[in-house]
Amino acid sequence: MRGRAILLFAIITGLVLSGAAVDAAMRGELRIYTSTSPSNPSVYGASEFYEAAREAYDAVLVRSIGELEELAVEGGASIVYVVIAPDKPFTYEEYLVLSSLASQGRLKILVMDETIVSNWLLERLVGARVSGEELIVPGASGGWQYIVDVDCGSLGRGLASKPSFIEEAAGGESICTADIAGEERVLAVKIERGGFKALVVSDSSMCANFMLDPPPWLGDGNRGLCMGLLGLLVEPGDVVVFDDAHYKGIPLYFKYGQALAGLAAVPARALSSMWAINPYATLASLIAVSTALSALARPWRPLERPLGDEMLEKLALYALQEAARRDPILRAALTFGVALRLRPLRRLLIERAYRVLGVKGGEGLRAY
Repeated sequence: MRGRAILLFAIITGLVLSGAAVDAAMRGELRIYTSTSPSNPSVYGASEFYEAAREAYDAVLVRSIGELEELAVEGGASIVYVVIAPDKPFTYEEYLVLSSLASQGRLKILVMDETIVSNWLLERLVGARVSGEELIVPGASGGWQYIVDVDCGSLGRGLASKPSFIEEAAGGESICTADIAGEERVLAVKIERGGFKALVVSDSSMCANFMLDPPPWLGDGNRGLCMGLLGLLVEPGDVVVFDDAHYKGIPLYFKYGQALAGLAAVPARALSSMWAINPYATLASLIAVSTALSALARPWRPLERPLGDEMLEKLALYALQEAARRDPILRAALTFGVALRLRPLRRLLIERAYRVLGVKGGEGLRAY
């Protein structure tokens, strides 16, 4: 009797411990992206570029700036930090981390962004600005007006879709240009300050999945060009890191994990045996079962809250300041602080700012 009690206690303890481990695993993040994230495998994602960098340089992903400080770099090597079209702005605290790494000679940075989202960081860290204005090929139609031929000198030629151009880059070396109606626009610059190197590209589509492996009518693709741009910064021993922290992905986790953990712990050994025999078949089975459970019970919910009011207001004011650089009416309005205190007038100013910047959407910001 006593032996049975001990055995029962051991089984229950094992189930509890196994259940806790399974529950922790079930609460791991699953992110869904619609932006140019290196985790996005769709046509507009940058997963192909990341995979190519992973094969060539053992590139890794980071989900927070804090992870950069933990990466060991020895023998004069640096972290090559790749940021592609972020849709969440960098914070002042993140800038301090990047600035510190740059001053230590431990950081190089590649930023590819046709929008103004990265300008706050670029101005402070690099001394560069992206215009945010969309380049259009005059005389073309049917969508081809948005496809721009890019000349990157010795790196070769490629295509960009709806790129912007470099508006300011003190002391920068022109790397890529585009001829728009006889006017040369700079699309990429390399900037060196002491031991700090930066490459700023005013377009993210050049290295998006649909441009790396495009349909036949768009030529051979930009895979070689993108790897050439990255190669301008990478030296032996450098750690190549792709940013995955500044995208509005939807992280999910199972909220019924504890309830299902006990059931999952029982066949854990059986699953382990199946994995040893055929991991691909086992993984396919797990995905099928998980999909069925999700469809029936919807055992998930978002982990993160949407952007708060304070952040949205900061973004709206930043857009106003950016647009005021080009629009005299907005500059005049911003000289009177009362204009921003009147909600109807503030909304009109923000709508004008979006028209000046050529940015679509922004309904959430117009509320401010």
